[in-house]
Amino acid sequence: MAKSYKYNRLRKAGTLEDARLKLWNALEHSEAIMLNDASDNQTTLKAIHATVQAVGAYSKLYEVTELEDRLKKLESGVNQ
Repeated sequence: MAKSYKYNRLRKAGTLEDARLKLWNALEHSEAIMLNDASDNQTTLKAIHATVQAVGAYSKLYEVTELEDRLKKLESGVNQ
């Protein structure tokens, strides 16, 4: 079932920091599943794949937040 327009309209957009924290939490969970000895091979492989994907996304997000911080510092220096 499709989500209503009202649901999309009421939901606020998250910040980069919110996304970074959620991604880090997902990374920790997938790593825990990957390292769990009780997991079957299929689940372990899926967790490995999820971990690799999350690490790639996290590194890009981290780079963007770093660049954003540097840009703010440069802009504040120019405005003074």
